[in-house]
Amino acid sequence: MKNLTMNKKTAGILLALICVIQLAVSLHVGSEKSFLMCDELFTYGAANYDGGIMMEFPLNDWKNGDVFMDYVTPQENAFSYDIPYVNQSLDVHPPLYYYLIHTISSFHPYEFSYWTGVGLNIVLFLGCTVTLYFLVYELVKGRACALLASFFYALSYGGLNTMLFVRMYMLFALALLLHLLAYVRYWEREKIPARGYVFLGFTLVLGAMTQYYFLIAAFFLGVWYTLKLLAGKRFRELGIYLGTVAAAAAVSLTLFSPMWDQIFHGSRGTQAQDKFWVLAGFPRALLNMFDIISDQMFRGYLWPVLGVLAALLLVFVIRFRRLPLKEGGKLLPVIFMAAGYFLLVTKIAPEVTDRYMMPLFPVVLLLAVCALHVLVHGLLPVRKQLALAVCAAFGLFLCVPILQGTIPTYSYNWMKPHTELMKQYADKKAVYIDREFYWWEYYDLMQVMRENSDFYVISYAKIIQDDIDSALEYAAEDEEVIVYVGNTALDAEITEYIKNTVQAREMIPLDQFNRYTVYRAVR
Repeated sequence: MKNLTMNKKTAGILLALICVIQLAVSLHVGSEKSFLMCDELFTYGAANYDGGIMMEFPLNDWKNGDVFMDYVTPQENAFSYDIPYVNQSLDVHPPLYYYLIHTISSFHPYEFSYWTGVGLNIVLFLGCTVTLYFLVYELVKGRACALLASFFYALSYGGLNTMLFVRMYMLFALALLLHLLAYVRYWEREKIPARGYVFLGFTLVLGAMTQYYFLIAAFFLGVWYTLKLLAGKRFRELGIYLGTVAAAAAVSLTLFSPMWDQIFHGSRGTQAQDKFWVLAGFPRALLNMFDIISDQMFRGYLWPVLGVLAALLLVFVIRFRRLPLKEGGKLLPVIFMAAGYFLLVTKIAPEVTDRYMMPLFPVVLLLAVCALHVLVHGLLPVRKQLALAVCAAFGLFLCVPILQGTIPTYSYNWMKPHTELMKQYADKKAVYIDREFYWWEYYDLMQVMRENSDFYVISYAKIIQDDIDSALEYAAEDEEVIVYVGNTALDAEITEYIKNTVQAREMIPLDQFNRYTVYRAVR
């Protein structure tokens, strides 16, 4: 049976079809986005708010939805790029993603939409899929395998979850794939062309302006290819290469001068340096980060996947008495980078969470598909169709959750009923009473309370009678007031107290989410 072949035109048509399918799925999943976690809310604020990164807490004063809209929209400051620059100079991240959010927001400066961030990420997600195709093709010289890898990433839980998360990690993933492509396409040649250095320099600046953890991936790739050029005694190319890296660093620092201080002296930089020397908890963090990759990209089966690949590698070595370096040698720098990034980021990251592994999601999928293709095809070289069939079955297995209609976590579609419910009471005033303060949940609450005509936030330090009286005086003529109780555990103790305080005939439970119970106080 002849090997399968595919020309560029056919591959291009199929890649375009994959992108159309990806776009349709992304739009469907994106339409479920109904809430922003606090860091996503900070994205809008950092991009558009001229009062700093944090939203002011409207304590002990009547506010309305304007306090939210002022924070997330540019309003009269459309296309004012000094806002994201200044905000990010005070934060711990470079500003490129926030420039993009600000640009999109500025076209409708008085309107807020989840599609600002989700729409941007969909475009970046499509860019990742296309780049992944060219990267896999460079690695295994197989268009069919490249199309399969792209298709599986387009329908992966982890890929779609990254797209839904309105932070810089989708842009980070694209920058990392482009950076890898620059190396694989040009640094594996006997002579590096001038455009290779230009492409590499561009991706270095792109990544450095997106997220500082990109520099960790770039470091490990730099070490690999520096040693490779040294081993090949290609000193002239090594000099140009190091000059390109230095030039990219200079350009990045020129574009965003706070970068140096943020990396080496900022709060996140010093925290990373301190954590680097502490071994306690590191093994557990490694297992947890591994589980994150496994759950989001391999349905929790990454250990079995690695076991199968190890078994195939062992069979290959026994049969041919050599490692498959000729067939899969280009994968080695990618493996080196991915392992280095995984270990070092897990070591220094402020917390064990999926966001830091999101840029690595397409890379680990690429490695799994390419390694499987190389080993199966190497063991049965006359049956290339079998290698593709195995890869296709493997990838479809990974995509089952999305094919079954699963909506990834960062849509927060579970919050949709709560936000929709509050829209029914948009003409009512609301009072929020709490005895504790959790700032990340406070930002969540603001998104729900903004649906009410006006809202009053009682001091969280303690329930102060004067504050409550002042709040209720403004709502004295209202027949109903929406009451948010911030600590559900205290409901039984204080519900009667609240009922008497708001002078209600009846406290009707309306909703409950997180720590909050919501009542209709009917007078």
